[in-house]
Amino acid sequence: MSTEASIAVHQAAPIPLSFWKRKLHSLTGVVPIGAFLAEHFWTNSYSTQGAKAFDDAVVKLQSMPYVVFMEIGLIGLPILYHAFYGIYISLQGRPNNLGYNYGRNWMYFLQRITGFILLIYIGLHVYETRIESALHGELMTFEKMAHEISEPGMIFFYFAGVLSATFHFANGLWAFLIGWGITVTQKSQRMSAYACVGVFLLLSAMGLNSLMGFLGKGFSFQF
Repeated sequence: MSTEASIAVHQAAPIPLSFWKRKLHSLTGVVPIGAFLAEHFWTNSYSTQGAKAFDDAVVKLQSMPYVVFMEIGLIGLPILYHAFYGIYISLQGRPNNLGYNYGRNWMYFLQRITGFILLIYIGLHVYETRIESALHGELMTFEKMAHEISEPGMIFFYFAGVLSATFHFANGLWAFLIGWGITVTQKSQRMSAYACVGVFLLLSAMGLNSLMGFLGKGFSFQF
């Protein structure tokens, strides 16, 4: 076979399935899950305006047409795929943050750790706020959530869950921009890192403030 023919065969080789799986993994983490995270914190922030405001927001959200199909198709399935394929990636990787003390190595390590924390956090949170309520034919209310996080140690569990979610998303967003060829230069990657830190701080503030709202200590930014 000639050199030209060999090059043509090599160029025509199909892209491995693992490539598309990783692309889908990063895409689900940013688009549907990232959008849901922002929306979830936004809705929960009504807790800072009192029980009625939060309960009304939940009723309005759950009254949307096709909400069950949206929750399953746009939230549930992407989260499940991202979680299980993320576990597979984590088991394949070998973090070297202890051998090479570089910032990105530590980000890689923390991304994996927060991912495993989120598996526990999301599982318990979904069961307590959605599944358990659905079994009783009820919606999640301000009173129930306030009671939940007032249990000993639960506020710290929820704080850890919120911070793990915001870090995992913001750090994943930085990697997503590189992986999809949006930030290709060192300067653009540095600038996107600053932007992702801003995303982390903003979402963390929203999430933590909404939790404090259930305890009657959140800040309500009404003008």
